[in-house]
Amino acid sequence: AQILSEVRRNAGTMATAFENQLDALYSAEAMDISTDIEVLENIMRGQNLT
Repeated sequence: AQILSEVRRNAGTMATAFENQLDALYSAEAMDISTDIEVLENIMRGQNLT
């Protein structure tokens, strides 16, 4: 019973760690996409397309 509760607790901790890593990974990608959109908007404005 004690081993089972330790496994469950550790599994939860590991799941949280993986979720945090995944959030960090996509956070960088979201920042890149935001920058790309901003650049494209500036190009369109510069060419009077907006």
